[in-house]
Amino acid sequence: MGGVVIAADTLGSYSSMARFPELKRVLKVNDSTVLGVGGDYADFQFLSEIIKQKQIDEDCKDDGFTLKPKALHCWLTRVLYNRRSKFDPLWNVIIVAGMQDNEPYLGFCNLQGTAFTDTVMATGMGVDLCLPVMRNAMEKKGGRVVQGGGQGHPAPVREAGLPQGLQVLA
Repeated sequence: MGGVVIAADTLGSYSSMARFPELKRVLKVNDSTVLGVGGDYADFQFLSEIIKQKQIDEDCKDDGFTLKPKALHCWLTRVLYNRRSKFDPLWNVIIVAGMQDNEPYLGFCNLQGTAFTDTVMATGMGVDLCLPVMRNAMEKKGGRVVQGGGQGHPAPVREAGLPQGLQVLA
């Protein structure tokens, strides 16, 4: 059985002051989708309210369909690109994670509306420090790392790469 693993820091800074030590940057959308968000916290709160309302609307329809990670990723990409085009961007970097059709899904989108999928992702300092460690763990344990998409084996990342990568960041 596959799955996805997601981790986020909880520190909220006001300029150079580490002001808020316990902010939630992971949002559970439904039983199959979760978001990890970096960037401006107010923009994250704005987006999370819209996403929660979108999920409530989906639940009220009661038609048996749920908001899937791929659909949410595509929608967020359009929202972020639209806001950027209006010169009022949402200053966030978002990773959409979840299970779609019994396969793990990871999607990335940022304030410019740039989007891609991959088997291993990170944002912020994690791109420079944690991502190489996770990719090496996947290669050593026999997992496949495919640029720009494809399905790898999440178990090597879960067992070796993520804890090791988080230690590097700590």
